Amino acid sequence: MMKVKVFSILALLLMAATGAWAQQDQPLTLEAMTDGVQVSVSGYGTVPSSMQYDKNGLGKVQVTKGEQYSLNQGETIKFYGSAASYSNVTISCTGGCYVYGNVMSLVDENDFATATILTEYRAFSQLFYNNRYLYSHPTKKLVLPARNLEINCYYSMFYNCRSLNTVTCLATDISAYGATNYWLNGVDSEGTFYKANGMTGWSTGANGIPDGWTTLDYTVTLTDGDNPSAALSAYTGKTCEVEYTRSFTENKPATVCLPFAYTPNQWSDDKFYTFSGIKMEGSDYVADMTEVTSATLEANTPYLFVASSTGDVYFNGTYAIPSSITAGETARTDCNWTFVGTYSGEQWTTAPTGIYGFSAQNVDGQSISQGEFVKVGAYVRVKPMRCYLKYKSGTVDYAEARARAPRNTAEEETLPERISVRLIGADGVVTGIGSLHTATGEVTLDDAAWYSLDGTRFSSKPTRKGIYVNNGKKVIIK
Repeated sequence: MMKVKVFSILALLLMAATGAWAQQDQPLTLEAMTDGVQVSVSGYGTVPSSMQYDKNGLGKVQVTKGEQYSLNQGETIKFYGSAASYSNVTISCTGGCYVYGNVMSLVDENDFATATILTEYRAFSQLFYNNRYLYSHPTKKLVLPARNLEINCYYSMFYNCRSLNTVTCLATDISAYGATNYWLNGVDSEGTFYKANGMTGWSTGANGIPDGWTTLDYTVTLTDGDNPSAALSAYTGKTCEVEYTRSFTENKPATVCLPFAYTPNQWSDDKFYTFSGIKMEGSDYVADMTEVTSATLEANTPYLFVASSTGDVYFNGTYAIPSSITAGETARTDCNWTFVGTYSGEQWTTAPTGIYGFSAQNVDGQSISQGEFVKVGAYVRVKPMRCYLKYKSGTVDYAEARARAPRNTAEEETLPERISVRLIGADGVVTGIGSLHTATGEVTLDDAAWYSLDGTRFSSKPTRKGIYVNNGKKVIIK
């Protein structure tokens, strides 16, 4: 049996991703906060025949007025349509529901992500009228992207939605008669209103931005590959919602460093890991990455991130933007190694010493495998909002005598060419072996590997009774 080598890394490659306002791409959605919530469409208006719902991704079904749709905690119902107006049609729920997504999915079910025009009188009047169970989601926005509002367009839209405390409205022309009359009457007394940048036509109160709410320019989007320090410099001194969207592949770890504090979605199985040290095990150097259990990730802190599904991951946070933004690092004095975040990106024209990054491919003739932490060579680039490993100052390849180096400090006569990485779950259990995707620089966990709870790998499925780890999960063999 051999000790587990979970994954390793060389030239941290960025994944090509574009910044996107994630909720503008999502249909209008209600998500149950508890079991047994009933959602229905009612009101004294006529429900358009094109109005449809999709419960838990099972497909679109035509809405029937007054029919109740039952949801348990975490389940969703999404609404679509192609009608120009839903005058006096009301979406209700009997228990706590988060509301988020793009309301324009009701008028343009196929192209709502780019729809910005409302043409009809009272288009969404009383849409959530008197729904006291409606809540703003902690990380997902309710988006009203229409730029020009028609007469009574949003009349009483969220009237008496007492728990609603976040609205994003990008309207730049609200001059139409009664366009927002009473639309936020009776909502939460404190909240945040995100408006179109430069929009100065809002009044305060129930017909505009509620008294007591904080007003911010709408989300500042960071595009993958940008230096966030430079991108946010124009907003110095302001408090803004900042977001960053990046594509990940299921179970393929990658590094990330965010300039804002981030609270992950509580329903997500995505995992973050922090650097907890490097040790020598036999002749191998092993970097431990320990799962983060705190509810909120710290700003400017390097993390290893493992996505639970393939696709875009949306990071966002409300951020009081300082005059200077600097990526941080996690230093371990017990082993002289540091996990370093970078916002400007790093590039070496000559091979540095003591710097380690993700290896994106096998290197013939050098015994370097995909996904190993290996010494950085010449012309290697670490792109913004990623991280890398550094030994001591990162400028000297220290030669320290093996005889003087404690076995747990990972100091030999010379630094190693590569370093294995071990993912440690919140329960202290090692959770996977990996290999790297050559196109994305991400690591895929080896589903076939079996190992003990202390990280010892087996050449095949064990036969002795006990608890083992396979495919990232505990397995009991009886």
